[in-house]
Amino acid sequence: MGTPQQKRGMSTMARRKSIKPEKLDLVWNVIYENVNGRRIETFNVFHHGRFVEDILKHFKTCETKEQFAEQLRRSLMYYFWCKCEWEVLVIPLCEGQNPVEKKIDVAWQILNNWDVFLDYVWNAKPQESRRSRGKTIGDSNERDREDLQDRRICEKSKAELTQQ
Repeated sequence: MGTPQQKRGMSTMARRKSIKPEKLDLVWNVIYENVNGRRIETFNVFHHGRFVEDILKHFKTCETKEQFAEQLRRSLMYYFWCKCEWEVLVIPLCEGQNPVEKKIDVAWQILNNWDVFLDYVWNAKPQESRRSRGKTIGDSNERDREDLQDRRICEKSKAELTQQ
């Protein structure tokens, strides 16, 4: 027989909720050719879902800006370097006898401004909370003592209020 959804013609995949990946609130526009519309358009590279997933993963795994830069460069090249869907051909408007043309992809556009792009993305890194940053045994014990002292003060205040 099957499930009630299968009886009504709904597949299991149709019932599944789509999980939206986290987004970065960043904008870095590049030019590319929209092959469906046959026109040149701008595209925000932070709307590329897998690229953004990689960046968020790099935020968690890379401790230094240098490590992050290397991983970001690898992701950029993996998704946007030398792929025909991300390339445009640039030709001068006033052609001479020997026209010059250059193939430009999204990776080339970003790598031309690499330092600015890297700083822009690195500064968007979520700040770690005080408790998760630099956990060491000494820090943990100190925080535990502070928490215990705060609780004792609160308990004393409550006891004094009930006695009055």
